[in-house]
Amino acid sequence: MNTLPDPNLRQAVARAPRAEDGTLRALDASRSGITDLSGIERYPQLRVLRLDHNEITDLGPLAGLPNLTGLFLSFNRLTDLRPLAGLDRLPALSLRGNRVSDATPLAGMTSLTWLDLYDNALGELRFARELRYLTRLDLGANSLTAAPELRGHGRLRSLELADNRIGSLAGLDELSALEHLDAAQNRITDLAPLAGLTTLASVNLRANRIGSLAPLRGLSGLRSLDLSENPLHDLEPLAGLTELRSLYLWASGITDLAPLAGLVRLRQLGLADNAVRDTRPLADLPELDLLFLGGNEGIDAGQLAGLRQRPGTDLRGPDWKTHRP
Repeated sequence: MNTLPDPNLRQAVARAPRAEDGTLRALDASRSGITDLSGIERYPQLRVLRLDHNEITDLGPLAGLPNLTGLFLSFNRLTDLRPLAGLDRLPALSLRGNRVSDATPLAGMTSLTWLDLYDNALGELRFARELRYLTRLDLGANSLTAAPELRGHGRLRSLELADNRIGSLAGLDELSALEHLDAAQNRITDLAPLAGLTTLASVNLRANRIGSLAPLRGLSGLRSLDLSENPLHDLEPLAGLTELRSLYLWASGITDLAPLAGLVRLRQLGLADNAVRDTRPLADLPELDLLFLGGNEGIDAGQLAGLRQRPGTDLRGPDWKTHRP
């Protein structure tokens, strides 16, 4: 009787390198056509297990692998996470691209520092309250209507919430170590919860319903900011964000660029599909090397000629349209 009934898993184990003592410490069986993990519990010394892009539905055998430090299960057919509940020493877990609607079994996995649940069917996130050691959390492309309750998560540095139905960022205001936030393609209107998050360096809020940028005024450490496809009215709160290297404001109803005149470290600036007529505020941005102006048909030809003469600047003008890089 085979200890590993699945022939593809059996083959992956057979060809995997062993440690000096002959034990199996790491196994990469991604893209192997595996459907059955039965027998994998016979290798309790496993530390890193990669099973991405298979056809796995039952995680039961993984309950017998208490020494795992990295478990990667992206793009399988998983719905039931209960077998993982006992892996309370596991620091890194990827479940991207599955069919998970209930992640409550993860609540007791308090050693998690890296958790990827992108592209599942999650509607609520109460389980995340207990995961206080998280440094990176990816919840993009789910069915969330509210941001997760993350008070007390002072170690979290990266949070992905893009492509949900989130209307409010309430609950994020205590993320004192947060450096990266992606909440693009939601229904957010109010940025007040971000006002005190001075560690933020990269923020993507593209395609929301944001009108006022006032809460961003004090985020002086921002280096990358995407506010495209929002109904923006006034860019003045951005005037003091002098560390910005990348700023995208596509299709946001912008007419006045004066608040950008002092952003002397800008290297990339996306202003396509707005109503800009006067580009003179951009004349003294010494590091600007990529400028998108497509769709701003009212810009004076003389101003465009001046921008084109800037050495080292790639100008994508009103007669040249492309997607953001």
